[in-house]
Amino acid sequence: MMPKILLQINSDLTQALEPIMQQAGYEIMIVSDVRAALETTKSEAVDVALFDLDEPKIGGISFLHKLQGISPATQIILIAKQITSETIFSAIRSGVHDCIKKPYQTKELLSSVEKALERCAKEKRIQKLIEQLENTLNQLKSELGISQIPKARTKHIALPNSVLLDLLKRVMWRGTVEVRLTSAEANLLRVFVMNWGRVLTFEELVFLTQGYGVDVQEAPEILRPLISRLRKKLRAFDGAHWIASIRSDGYLFDADLPDEHVNGPS
Repeated sequence: MMPKILLQINSDLTQALEPIMQQAGYEIMIVSDVRAALETTKSEAVDVALFDLDEPKIGGISFLHKLQGISPATQIILIAKQITSETIFSAIRSGVHDCIKKPYQTKELLSSVEKALERCAKEKRIQKLIEQLENTLNQLKSELGISQIPKARTKHIALPNSVLLDLLKRVMWRGTVEVRLTSAEANLLRVFVMNWGRVLTFEELVFLTQGYGVDVQEAPEILRPLISRLRKKLRAFDGAHWIASIRSDGYLFDADLPDEHVNGPS
């Protein structure tokens, strides 16, 4: 089945993007306004939706909550001439996959769509697993003759060297050694753990941990003191080298890296 892409954009962009999307193997659905987009997602399994914020019929991004209420797995990409920090922050809170500034490169847009499709497929797999778990729990309750199963306690994240991490309490420990994290440090470690073994660029890390976009020159300066503090706390568990500096690129979290991969104090 071909992935379904919904476009709510002006006629010029439609003419430019529709053949490109079709050539990429996507089924395209074009709508004229937000109301039509919401109606389409009610009847069609839309994988990715692209919206042009410069179109007067959009009227801001407040409609995104309604769309996600109808189709939670649908990934949303916003296109606009001006992408401000406020727009990005609001988009993140609304669960937007990506914000692309005009003028954009076709390769950039297609890459974003491909990543959105991967995320959509993952969301669908997770939802299916949740439904399977709910069915299993219902069957278990029926077999046991009970109406409610107590909720499990929050699980701890197991780090190397027998270290345990509780992100809710913002604490790491091993035996009697306990290290507390600030909110910013815990959030950074959460992002690293979720992207274990993957190089994250400076800009990506700022976006994922701080919720706003910055340029390539500013991002390392924002991250450097936070990375340094987190490394010092990981040192209590011989884990300072888990965060590797990838010169001129970003950082990599991987507990299997040798100490020499930590380049400098950053």
